[in-house]
Amino acid sequence: GATAITSDDHYLGHFGKSELLRVIELTGLQVKKVPHVIGNLIHLRYLCIRSPCLVELPSSIGNLINLQTLDIAKTSVKKLSASFWKISTLRHVIAERLDLPESVGALKNMQALMGLVCLHPWHGNISPLHNMVNLRKLNISGLTSSHSAALSDAFSKLELLIHLELIGTDIPSTLFTNFSMRRLQSLQLTGKMIMQTAGTEQRCTLPSLTKLVLKNSKVNHGFIDMVGKLPCLAELRLLSRSYDGQQLTFSPASGFGNLTD
Repeated sequence: GATAITSDDHYLGHFGKSELLRVIELTGLQVKKVPHVIGNLIHLRYLCIRSPCLVELPSSIGNLINLQTLDIAKTSVKKLSASFWKISTLRHVIAERLDLPESVGALKNMQALMGLVCLHPWHGNISPLHNMVNLRKLNISGLTSSHSAALSDAFSKLELLIHLELIGTDIPSTLFTNFSMRRLQSLQLTGKMIMQTAGTEQRCTLPSLTKLVLKNSKVNHGFIDMVGKLPCLAELRLLSRSYDGQQLTFSPASGFGNLTD
């Protein structure tokens, strides 16, 4: 007769016998636990698990020395072993709210880091982002003033960024003026913008930016006028508490010549 399977975890124990696997994608399953034997799959390049029940991955995931993509979005995994962050082949880490360690390996191949949370202060000008010089997409939250100096220093190296999303309590406005992120097209910021000293003339240095989304930023009219001069900006979204003023007016002198309806 038929055998009742009460948990999708039942199937995962067989992975250890398939050491030549290069791709694993598990969606639509109620996966609560991944067996330790997954660390035997040293040829694995792509691992995707979509299960809200999943809360942790075994430390043996650090043995996957050829892994390029880990996609654990839509899971409840909050932390990975330190050995995972030493895998030099990593290119894409996509998560929901995953702890970004204070220190990682030299992840120079990393192209996408999405859904990471900064739970630890960064000391001096050193951050886990510093060696990720090939990053194209970055989404991190939990930013505070303790991250500002190191974040600014990292941005001076991340010249290939195309999509950037930052969430926190302190976001430096120098992001718009001090760095040569010439390829950046989409920028989403949630959190108080730390404005520069009043009276200093600032000019945006994001020539390719087409989309800007602000929330809880409390920027002033001078900042709005500044981004109005971005040559390619086609979409500006000002969400709740993004503007700190009684009235916001747009005039031909404000720029915004490329905004679409």
